[in-house]
Amino acid sequence: MSKTCLIFHSVVLVHHVVTIYHMNELSTSYMKFPDGRTRDMLSVGPRFFTSWNIGIQTIYFLIALLLDLTRFMKETKAIEEYKTKLTKFNGYLYNVIMFPATLLVFIAFWGMFSIKRDWVLPQQLEDACPVWLNSAIHTNIIPVLLGELLIYVGEMPRPKFKTAMIISNFFMAIYTFQYLMTYYSSGLWMYGIFYDVNWTLRGVLVLSTFVILGAFLKMGYWIQNYRNQKKFV
Repeated sequence: MSKTCLIFHSVVLVHHVVTIYHMNELSTSYMKFPDGRTRDMLSVGPRFFTSWNIGIQTIYFLIALLLDLTRFMKETKAIEEYKTKLTKFNGYLYNVIMFPATLLVFIAFWGMFSIKRDWVLPQQLEDACPVWLNSAIHTNIIPVLLGELLIYVGEMPRPKFKTAMIISNFFMAIYTFQYLMTYYSSGLWMYGIFYDVNWTLRGVLVLSTFVILGAFLKMGYWIQNYRNQKKFV
């Protein structure tokens, strides 16, 4: 299983690094695109929740790969302490942030895309963004998330659910703050749906992200409980 984990984490990490590189290339070259909405969206590329999520996944899989490599090292007290701390951090990162955030990105993007694509991916932006890149950041994130559950050996560290809710909400509050500050500083709504609704519905949309994130967090804890009870390791 250690070799399987090593290969899986290596492939995912390369995938994510290449993806982030091309995302950065698009964001830094936004001025060359004639369409205004495309320029606006690309100019704030790193601020999208999708970008935050792919960054979080990259951190997780980088640490997971480092932990894989420690299995091939001589066991020492220092390495054991290092592994214990990193394993706990990564378990918390996966369960509290990465799992619910990834599901939120997938459901929110494809849900809004199916209703009105201009809310998340205008045709002009799709012309600038390769199909594979869109798949990498909005679709591929799901199989790698679930794949980690399948290959992870043992019980994944996680805090009590109440603590996880506090951390998750704090994380979402930070994102929401920078999202609103982007609007107040530039007049730009990163997600097109906010142009089509009034302030009351904007407030509902913002609050709903906290509710949905909490629901996905609960779902993740239920899956982990089921996995542990069934000894699915």
